[in-house]
Amino acid sequence: MATQYFPSSLGSVSKSRIDSVLENDRSVRLAAGNESSWTSQVIGDTGDIVAQLPAHYYEHLQAFFWREKAIRLVLQFQEELEVQDRLKSNLTLILVYMDRVFTQIVREAKSTKRDARVPDWRSPTFDNYILIEYHVERHEPEMVREYRRKNNYNINMQSIEDINWHAHEDTLGEIWYGSATQFKMEEKDKTLDVAHRLLDVMVEFYDPVVEEDPDFGYTYKEHLEEAGEVKPLKRHMPGPRVFKRVNKKGPVLPDDEEV
Repeated sequence: MATQYFPSSLGSVSKSRIDSVLENDRSVRLAAGNESSWTSQVIGDTGDIVAQLPAHYYEHLQAFFWREKAIRLVLQFQEELEVQDRLKSNLTLILVYMDRVFTQIVREAKSTKRDARVPDWRSPTFDNYILIEYHVERHEPEMVREYRRKNNYNINMQSIEDINWHAHEDTLGEIWYGSATQFKMEEKDKTLDVAHRLLDVMVEFYDPVVEEDPDFGYTYKEHLEEAGEVKPLKRHMPGPRVFKRVNKKGPVLPDDEEV
């Protein structure tokens, strides 16, 4: 699951990594190409192409990078906005999480052989991120577990093609989704007033999680087992079942790993 990349705490993330995610500024453009080429080009803050993905990910990438820009702008004006410490920490964790998710998406794309780079290729990590975004509307592991506990529905079983993205945009609102500005944030838009409007919307989605429900454990593992991400490990001697995580979507990044 994409949430495996969510840091356990700010203390587990190096200062250099935090500084990096606060400065990264990515965008995406749709390049010309034939049906077999991946035309969603991700542009880094140096202007170089850092990744290429299929065209069907274009708007999802726009929304992803808009979210990064919005969070980064609020953190830039955190003192003027008097952002509470818990919210500031949570927003920083989310930025680190999104950076790790993107890093894994790039790894999956680069490891795909040329003859497998078809127009309908899918990134398992990005698809899972998108499904969590649609169903849960936030990505902290505690909130995903809460959703799974209260909903008798396996997120991973839904096809992204079946999702009503117009309804999702209506739920989030044009500002938070990013369509109000066509997912763009020019230098002239990086003002305290814009940051204030973003914060007003942001607190509805990213209020800090204070406590984790101790009843999550077993129910959450059941959901993961149904999705094929956790398999029961049988012991030769009688005893309780233990679970072994089966990683199908790439390596789990240690909290302090630099990428």
